[in-house]
Amino acid sequence: MTWKNILKIDMKEARRLGEKYAPEEMGRSVQTLPRDNEMMSELERRVQSVKSAPPGLQRRSALQLLRDAAERAGMPDAATKSLAEISNFVREMKVRSKGNQSNSGTAA
Repeated sequence: MTWKNILKIDMKEARRLGEKYAPEEMGRSVQTLPRDNEMMSELERRVQSVKSAPPGLQRRSALQLLRDAAERAGMPDAATKSLAEISNFVREMKVRSKGNQSNSGTAA
């Protein structure tokens, strides 16, 4: 059972209501997110913390923090993804960012 089931929270509905009734707060949270390299290093750090966390509540808490960070990084449906799926997403994002950095230098 996930925390969403326990709290009976529908995240899509929560976001919709947040955008409707508190758009300035919703916009502020998007603007303060870390970007690109910082975001990837945060995700990598969180993946390692899940892998090194002892089983039980600590591991579940670390996985939830990882899922939240992955969702902020743009992973669709991150709340339902496994550790392996999020690790693959992080690897793909690193490859893309390296490709974008090399392409941006040659376009001049």
